[in-house]
Amino acid sequence: MTIWIIFAVTFIAVLGIALVAARARSNRRNRMSEVWSETEVDYRARDDRVPNLEETLKMYGFQKREGSEAQAAQATPSPQPVAGPAPTGKQGALEPAPRRDSLAEAS
Repeated sequence: MTIWIIFAVTFIAVLGIALVAARARSNRRNRMSEVWSETEVDYRARDDRVPNLEETLKMYGFQKREGSEAQAAQATPSPQPVAGPAPTGKQGALEPAPRRDSLAEAS
């Protein structure tokens, strides 16, 4: 008789753990769906603002670059040479190259 009680208690415990795990998985799936839905809404709202942004930029005199002009502007090399680390004669930490601020150059 005690073996059947131990078996029943073990079965109920395993069943309870399985139900808790299934509920947790369902909750994670629902939360993931909500997060992706919020992300899609944000992207759609941003996509709706692009034409207004283009009109505003045209109003201030910026023109949209198209085709080879845009690629040529992106491929233009920097007028300033990038300096590497000074030779010290020993191996050590390298100094970072000077950083270019592309927004400052555009204005």
